[in-house]
Amino acid sequence: KLETAKVVCPACLKMRDNFPGGILTLKGKDILLHKKDLMNLIRNEEERARGLNPLERIMSIKEDGYGNIIISTTNEKLAQRLGREIKKAFHGKVFYQWSHDNKLLRVDWIGKTK
Repeated sequence: KLETAKVVCPACLKMRDNFPGGILTLKGKDILLHKKDLMNLIRNEEERARGLNPLERIMSIKEDGYGNIIISTTNEKLAQRLGREIKKAFHGKVFYQWSHDNKLLRVDWIGKTK
């Protein structure tokens, strides 16, 4: 009788261990004005990315109590993609900061304030 080994996919491991590859922080007054549209764009981009690579996932979306939204992703590519697409749709400014070992990308999007 053959035994089959059970394995957990790398994205599921990152989610289980709370070890994100990317952290996107949305800041600025535009968040409140466009929250629903921002969330729709984020979910649509995640779905598109997962179609290309099932390991690209959003781990969590949280609000920090100061009006900012923090999105953790399983890898840096999805965080970078989300930052780029949000800037394209909502303008504002995007900043990227890679860790020294390139295992984590922090992306800050700052919506334009009027």
